[in-house]
Amino acid sequence: MTPDGRQRTLDAESDPELFWAARGAASSLGVVTRLRFRLFPITKVRAGALTLDVDDWADVVGRYLDWTAGISDTTSSFLSLKNFPDSPDLPEAVRGKRTATIYVTSLDSTEALATSLEPLRRLPLAADNVTDIAAADLATVFNEPTWPHAFQGDAIAAMGVSASTLSGPLSHLSDDVAVPTFLFVHHLGGGMSAAPDPANAIGNRAARYMVRIVTSPTPTTDPVATAAEHDRTLRSLSIEPTGRVSNFLFGDNVPTAPLADCYDPADLPRLASLVTRVDLDNILRPARGPISTGRDHRRWPGRSEERRRK
Repeated sequence: MTPDGRQRTLDAESDPELFWAARGAASSLGVVTRLRFRLFPITKVRAGALTLDVDDWADVVGRYLDWTAGISDTTSSFLSLKNFPDSPDLPEAVRGKRTATIYVTSLDSTEALATSLEPLRRLPLAADNVTDIAAADLATVFNEPTWPHAFQGDAIAAMGVSASTLSGPLSHLSDDVAVPTFLFVHHLGGGMSAAPDPANAIGNRAARYMVRIVTSPTPTTDPVATAAEHDRTLRSLSIEPTGRVSNFLFGDNVPTAPLADCYDPADLPRLASLVTRVDLDNILRPARGPISTGRDHRRWPGRSEERRRK
């Protein structure tokens, strides 16, 4: 249902423009009431977590990046670095500690994945539970809470990440903190990097990595200050982002993490025009604001200059 009151059925034949935009435009075009999608015949996967017993986060990042350079497109992974304050409200297992965990999901055979994981398994491991599981049980690997909980986060996509440039921000995150702060390095590529057919509006597909920072705030946490700190930390990574990733932008950080950063610049006018077409009266109020051409937003250093050179 679009804001102009029309019930629409979108597919590549009936309305290719809106079908392109609806897959990636978040909540800017209306409300989806029904989906039809294709299933894949996958019953078993290899998945789990490697929990590291190590204090040198920069070394872990370096090992992880070296490993991702040679893995197959059928293996997905991310590195989780978490810093917990010395707070009596936290469980003793994590209170005042830093943790490093590598999460892996793979369609490779058990033997092929075991061979691939050998370099990571030479790291000092506190736990290794990578095993064959039912695809329906994947949620147990990440053990995310199922109840409502607050997070504020920012995420950038990039072609490359350097372990040496991460050492500064990681040292910063190692200092005393008032609330839990997490840094994630996701390896992309695979299906994400392939152009879909039919096309959609999702941007930054060519990125090889996503780096995101997340804070678990308290009722007294200043969201503006948190957003500024996230922005400073991500900018200090000394990498050239291709943009941001909309699915991983959380909380009150719209000024520092604009929605326009999530799309290819050439697609923004097209998206803005389609939003206007179905929402003439400006009824929708997306949480991150309407899709615009991005001209009014503060972009990442170097991106605007690069576009002008082109």
